[in-house]
Amino acid sequence: MRQRIRKAWSAYRHAAAVKGLLEALGMWKWIALGGAIVVSATVAWFAVIPLWLKVIVGLASAALVLLVVGGAVALCRVCGWQESTAGLDGTTDIRGKPKAAEDRTPLPGPELVIKYAYEDRHRPWPPLETNNRPDAPLVICNVSTSYAAYNVRVLPLTIEGDTMVFRPSVVPCIESKGQAEVFANIPGSSLLFAKHFPSFFRKSFRNASISEVTEDKIFELTIEYDDGCDPATQYESRCQLTYRYWKDRIGMINVQRRLRSRMA
Repeated sequence: MRQRIRKAWSAYRHAAAVKGLLEALGMWKWIALGGAIVVSATVAWFAVIPLWLKVIVGLASAALVLLVVGGAVALCRVCGWQESTAGLDGTTDIRGKPKAAEDRTPLPGPELVIKYAYEDRHRPWPPLETNNRPDAPLVICNVSTSYAAYNVRVLPLTIEGDTMVFRPSVVPCIESKGQAEVFANIPGSSLLFAKHFPSFFRKSFRNASISEVTEDKIFELTIEYDDGCDPATQYESRCQLTYRYWKDRIGMINVQRRLRSRMA
């Protein structure tokens, strides 16, 4: 019974997502109007046809519904389970190709990257490989095998005049090959939604064209840190992420690390 409820809820969420997309494109009202006209005309026609023809039409309609539902289920099982997660795991770009090594001189010291992916998608089986928890933390990973990173800060992000900060504001140390978690904190939001990192990017949405719904926008998060030496060498990593309004899809696509300064 619980499994059936989960499946029904998943189907409802997908239907609601499609309806939301059509509303954003301004097409829903026309579809609803056309559907009402077709249904009204069909009911009027069905009331005047002979009984034998009603039976034939009913059987044909039932067969068509079963065919459509069966085809949709088969398509989901064949194709839906293998949906692409390109650009969502931090190891590929948005085209699904492995990221090429940056053409730059290797820089000694710690190197931090952000590991994060999100998509508003739910299904009971098979298990999702993409995070679907909007309050999940951003994971800061030190990919250096020799150097620890100290005084790590993720700088605030501003969209349309509103600023999101991250907690804790400073991570004292991330060891080599280690990681730490930071949570989004959206000022002015309720306690229930203050950590919902994806919802902050909805502020960038403008209902102007279909590209606003279906195409990726690029944002940048900056991490500042140092190597803990005396004097300390300061670094920053600029982590680019993409955001798509459709299903709030977020993925990391690129990281650029550079030397900021050497403290005297």
